[in-house]
Amino acid sequence: MEVEGETKEAVFLGRLKRFSALVGLGGKEEIAYLPNTGRIWQLFSPGQKVFLVKKGNPRRKIKWDLYLFPLAQSLVWADPRAANSLVFEALRKGFFLQFGGFHSIHKEANFKGNRFDFLLVNNGQRYLLEAKSVTLVREGRAFFPDAPTQRGTKQLEALLEARKDGYGAGIIFVIQREDACVFSPNEEIDARFSRTLCRAVEAGINVYAYSTKVSADEISLGEEVRVSLGCLAQ
Repeated sequence: MEVEGETKEAVFLGRLKRFSALVGLGGKEEIAYLPNTGRIWQLFSPGQKVFLVKKGNPRRKIKWDLYLFPLAQSLVWADPRAANSLVFEALRKGFFLQFGGFHSIHKEANFKGNRFDFLLVNNGQRYLLEAKSVTLVREGRAFFPDAPTQRGTKQLEALLEARKDGYGAGIIFVIQREDACVFSPNEEIDARFSRTLCRAVEAGINVYAYSTKVSADEISLGEEVRVSLGCLAQ
């Protein structure tokens, strides 16, 4: 997935609100939109280099999105919307061997009032699939979530209901950086989500994780990453 729009290097000056930051660009101060509201922004410090992309919508008050920043170990693609786009593109191109038997892909599927990213269909078989963006990595281990997620837990519980109704179900955690070799749920941040994920796996819900290849110009899916749940289920 390539960046669409004009890009610029900038300097992070500080976070303003939940969805905005102050950056230095061309000797001037600008406000940039933060598409990711997780706690990863706590890693930022004034003076850090970041990358912005200019959006062409004239109705937007904020012209720039902060989409990428470098850490010591890796470039980090900050926009969580990339996960959905990458998985959809990979599904269309047959990247996932485990989903090769499905002939139809539907976006934004609904199940009992809960929205999921994809519904895969093969004759009478239905499979709900959710894509999650991951940006937090410590010592080669990727974690999700980086902030408590009631919505994420609710989705897992809905997938459990879907399994009872005969659906297949799965989650793909897209690690939007290159320095992770294993994925785990973040029990320290959200123990309920972690326990529910283990229940989901025990019920037959598939959990996958993939790294990505990241540059200032594009992001693409990389290799599958080992999933380690630990002994979280009670």
